[in-house]
Amino acid sequence: MFLNKIDSRIKIAYLIFVSITVLLYDNLYVTFTLITLQIIFWILSGSKVKDLKILRKLFPWILAIIFFYSVFVPERDFVLFTLFDYHFRVNSNGFIESLRIVARFLTMIFASIVIRSNTTSEDFLKGLVSLKMPEKFALILDSVLSSIEEKLKNKNKNKGEDGKRIVLKRIIKGDFYVLIDMINQRLAEAKTRFSDSDLAIISAFTLIITGIRFIQIVPGFPIAPGYKNVVIIPLFIVAASLTKSRYTATYIGFLSGVIHFMIGMGRFGVLGILQFMAPGIVVDMLIRFTKLSNSIIIYALIGISAGLARVSALILLSIVFRVPSEFYFLLIPFLISQCIFGALSAPVTKYMLKHVK
Repeated sequence: MFLNKIDSRIKIAYLIFVSITVLLYDNLYVTFTLITLQIIFWILSGSKVKDLKILRKLFPWILAIIFFYSVFVPERDFVLFTLFDYHFRVNSNGFIESLRIVARFLTMIFASIVIRSNTTSEDFLKGLVSLKMPEKFALILDSVLSSIEEKLKNKNKNKGEDGKRIVLKRIIKGDFYVLIDMINQRLAEAKTRFSDSDLAIISAFTLIITGIRFIQIVPGFPIAPGYKNVVIIPLFIVAASLTKSRYTATYIGFLSGVIHFMIGMGRFGVLGILQFMAPGIVVDMLIRFTKLSNSIIIYALIGISAGLARVSALILLSIVFRVPSEFYFLLIPFLISQCIFGALSAPVTKYMLKHVK
């Protein structure tokens, strides 16, 4: 409970400090001290076990780190188990090193959980403003958070967005009605709150991208990673095309990432903000090419690049933790899937640019 009394600026600064320390400073004693501190804070703050549910989503990644460090190194000197005449060996030093990396990673995640579960959205927002976040972003965050928190309260009553659902297979075939209707509705609502057109657009698209999690999106084909790129990437591109600002998509990515973190949906802790920002940065960098040509090929190339950027947090963690090179082969199918759906977003982008009012 005592964490609730601490100034939100201190909590945000503490979270940033812990994240940077464990990412850049590989020291066993420092890691052990910090993760112990997080556990103590979590216990003393009276946090609930359900706050740790995000760890389940990270379990496959943690297992992969342990496996690749233990197996894909020379001199496997320890027999883990024996099956008939086969002896499965691992490298004991590699196994220990993998546990060090997992501990560093979990320290960052635990810090995110502790701060997030003991800071209200209002206090978090005040802390960001005190740390010199632009006031216009604070207004957008406040507006979007109000809508998102209302959806969270009613998510068990209303499935999807106003009883509707988005079927990606239909969208790819040209059925854009639900998506276009949703965008125009959000834009109309935002323009009643913001007199500045650019702020209204940023607010509306931030709400839509953040709200994608609450919309019933049905692939309509065998599930594969990155299928939401068909909807998300066009939203970034359309928003960047509608405004005069050079960094519209980056702003939307940043704000969406902050909101996901604040409401407890970030899989990679504070790094989850980067996962949302990266596609926006890519779109802002490449959107100028659409002025030279509005070819669907241009939109496909932007979609592919933004799709790759969506896995930036995972790739960054892999580089920082110096995982064995074999680990990246595990990412290849995932990256290919992201690229495919990024390319498939091109006709959606082209249609939306013509019909969004």
